[in-house]
Amino acid sequence: MDEGGKSAISMQLLFSLSWQQLTLKYRGVMALIADLHHRWEADTWLDEHTRSAVKKLWQCVQLAAGGLSSSSRSDAADQLPLQLFGRLSPVDPNRGGDDIIFEGLLRECEGWLQQKHLSLVRFPLKKPGGPLESVLKFRERVTALVVLPNGRLASGSVDKTVRIWNAT
Repeated sequence: MDEGGKSAISMQLLFSLSWQQLTLKYRGVMALIADLHHRWEADTWLDEHTRSAVKKLWQCVQLAAGGLSSSSRSDAADQLPLQLFGRLSPVDPNRGGDDIIFEGLLRECEGWLQQKHLSLVRFPLKKPGGPLESVLKFRERVTALVVLPNGRLASGSVDKTVRIWNAT
């Protein structure tokens, strides 16, 4: 992607919703994650803010990967704007740094959402940069999950077992 002095163009593509959606649609979520990770890891010439923004975008796609990879590639491409908008918003243009870099991408996401007659009222998605939450793994399909008064979780599965989990 960088041959012939096209580094600036490759960076514009990374922050382009349409390029990300096409990558998801034709190559899949793992290819998008790999492209973002490669740019963040390999492009040591990037300035601090751009490098930080690439890392944040890579983390956003990683956080969204479970939902994106469980859908068809076309559906994943349609879910991506919601995922990015929910994880990267709200942007504070006065803050500078990463937020300025994401302005164009978030405008694209917002335009896409408006075309689909969707809008986010609040931003409930986990933001990138924090610790990833633990993933509970089950041997059988879970049919029930409840939060106990002491903050622990109880799960019931089709194999008729109940498991108690520490949520911390």
